[in-house]
Amino acid sequence: MSKAVLRIGWELNGTWFKWSAKPNPANYMTYWRHIVTAMRSVRGAHFKFVWSVSNGYYGWDPRSAYPGRRYVDYIGDGLYDAWYQHRATPQQRWNFLLHTNNATNPGGLEFWTAFAASQRRPLVLPEWGLVNPNAPMAGGSGGGGDDPYFIRQVHNWVQTKSVAWELYFNSDAPDGKHRLDNGQFPAAASTYRALFGSTH
Repeated sequence: MSKAVLRIGWELNGTWFKWSAKPNPANYMTYWRHIVTAMRSVRGAHFKFVWSVSNGYYGWDPRSAYPGRRYVDYIGDGLYDAWYQHRATPQQRWNFLLHTNNATNPGGLEFWTAFAASQRRPLVLPEWGLVNPNAPMAGGSGGGGDDPYFIRQVHNWVQTKSVAWELYFNSDAPDGKHRLDNGQFPAAASTYRALFGSTH
């Protein structure tokens, strides 16, 4: 366990967890630094820490809660195949996930890839996955469902952008279904197996 990779206070830019950094980014930064310093002080510990956002723009710039690369080993972006406003083509959803940002609204995959590079820290995808079409997390109508295109695009991004590692979120939850190993997304599961290996 002393070599574990830890993602503390994940999806900090959203508002759905009690540790959201949005109300007080400075406090979040302080708490992060305290945890990392305390855990690194343990003799024999070799922990790595992932500072991880949820892909998208949530009304503020989470870089104001970034604790600095001294306290961060990886920068993570959680990525799900959904356009939260409405149904869209696979290509439209992927474009939305890439570019959900501009100069004042940071949040897309391209933005976080560039930010990780600017901090000289590897980008990781600590959770990513498909989303059923009527998932609450996708506004009830914006999930991509059985979408092989999304699987291929994530694979291409991992390969071409030197993503250090990725983890498919192979689980179903009340706010959305993501599993690849139970037959609900057969075409995407086949594509995943071809590109990434087993869905188990």
